[in-house]
Amino acid sequence: MTSLVEMVTGEATARHAHHEAGHAVAAVARGGTLVDIYLGHADWSTTDEIADTPGGTVHESRWEDQPFVTFAGPCATAMWILHNDPDVDDLGEALAFGWDEEDHDREKYDARVEPLQTAAAELGFPLPWLPWESEWCDELEELWPAIEQVAALLIDGQPVDHRVVAELVEQLRPQIRR
Repeated sequence: MTSLVEMVTGEATARHAHHEAGHAVAAVARGGTLVDIYLGHADWSTTDEIADTPGGTVHESRWEDQPFVTFAGPCATAMWILHNDPDVDDLGEALAFGWDEEDHDREKYDARVEPLQTAAAELGFPLPWLPWESEWCDELEELWPAIEQVAALLIDGQPVDHRVVAELVEQLRPQIRR
């Protein structure tokens, strides 16, 4: 029988793997280079976080693609939640959770997006919401099979590098509408 700690650890690992896979697949799909991707570790049997290590994705992407690549992590978390939590059926709710889990992604994203919102407001076109996020969610939905495969490799402890992700993305190209 699976213990509660094992269940929580498994879900957290899967959610985190999809988050990092979202960043990696987005970077490669937009022509960037995946430098490194790794899962961290959290000990869910204790509230002591001293031994916890963060995961991460290191990539080289064009400046204009960085907001998309940053957004892709929380969005992939949200998509994983929608596919795995029967109590959540709203992408907006799941995406809010995805952003809340990753403060550093929110800070990085806001640093790129806030100047766009300011410029739009100064030109008389205030953006009370970020209209490109809906399009990005659609793009990431098309990339979801690659995100799932990269996450599965990470969970399995398999090596994931640029070549692996590029091959997975390339397999989807005929199906992608862009």
